[in-house]
Amino acid sequence: MIGCIILCIGICIIPFLKYMLKENSVPNTILIYLLFLFNTVSMYFISYKDTLITADQQYYKLGKILFISNCSIYFLQILILYMTKNFIYYLLIQLFVTLVQRILCNRKISKEYSDKIDFYCKEKISKNELKVIKDNVKAMFCHRVGYHVVQGTDNIIISSFINVATVGVYGNYLSLTSMINTLLYTIFTSVTSSFGNLAVLEDDGTLESVFNKLNFLAFIVFGFATLCFAALFVPFIKLWIGENYVLPSTTILLICFNFYIYGIRAPIDTAKEAAGVYREDKYAPLIWSALNIILSIAFVKLFGLIGVVLGTTVSSLLVPCWNRPYIVYKYVFHSSSIKYFKDAIKKLLILIIMYIAIYFIISHFIFDNLVIVIIYRLLVCFVVFSIFILLFFRKSDEFKFYVEFIKTKILHK
Repeated sequence: MIGCIILCIGICIIPFLKYMLKENSVPNTILIYLLFLFNTVSMYFISYKDTLITADQQYYKLGKILFISNCSIYFLQILILYMTKNFIYYLLIQLFVTLVQRILCNRKISKEYSDKIDFYCKEKISKNELKVIKDNVKAMFCHRVGYHVVQGTDNIIISSFINVATVGVYGNYLSLTSMINTLLYTIFTSVTSSFGNLAVLEDDGTLESVFNKLNFLAFIVFGFATLCFAALFVPFIKLWIGENYVLPSTTILLICFNFYIYGIRAPIDTAKEAAGVYREDKYAPLIWSALNIILSIAFVKLFGLIGVVLGTTVSSLLVPCWNRPYIVYKYVFHSSSIKYFKDAIKKLLILIIMYIAIYFIISHFIFDNLVIVIIYRLLVCFVVFSIFILLFFRKSDEFKFYVEFIKTKILHK
């Protein structure tokens, strides 16, 4: 039903596509849009069984299929672009391989649960259970709509108020941050089911202690990645696609800051999803998305591209950055969220000091070779980040936990 609804809405949007582009310079716009639409819709007819293996904490069993198929997509897309320079073929490769991936995953799940689950069972659940599910789904729907509106409207606003070419330049930076974001976020989404078990079986103190460890890990991985982006974006973009695609430093820093505040919320999102806390703030994502659109449109008229990025930053700070921690601490940990915000501000200030130190060091040594520049800046980021972590967090329980974990689980093996 959801797949059919999305297909119908998607087809109804086609006549309005021309109004989303400031300049009609993109050939085969409707065909490109239909390929994206079909790729999205097909998921609802094939991949619905993924929810079962995810809830059963067995998603790793799909790892081989996902790894091989994703590698195949990237390899074939690079090959197609190199040989034909054709974006339609590029999308067709993604569509075909993704379709095969979903079919293989679906068959794997069906085989894995053939002796446990009757996929064609006609028995219906009780009205009370159905009511709880409907309430949760409605609330979750608001969250998903809000999230995807925020993620998807920036490019539409840029193409409408500036031009399509700027979307491409901005997209180069987002593709890099999104790739790292997806990779790092997997660490936290993979423990959602386990965290859900803890929420049922353990007391609030134990649950909050586990959360604090995840929160510290988020600061380590996303904090370090943010510093690397801030220091490496310019030389990497120059090496990759040329100096003409380098954005102003203020815009780059805002992109890095958005990456950080999104990533640092990963443990909060994990705890929220694991505990099933959706109804308590179901309208917050809609407010966030509306605020993001209003601010981005207002700022893009005043400041151009940086205004769109700034709109995302301000709307994120005004809604999810404070709302979600407050909800999680109130309804999951049953304690005050003030300590979380104090800790978050402390970590942000430390990260800013780290960046100032890194900028001071790299600005005093200039190299002509971009590869050497990238390696040098990466080493500086690692050294400075490590020193500051030891300086400020060596006595914390979370730091001691991970040191002990590395000693016993990794170095021992």
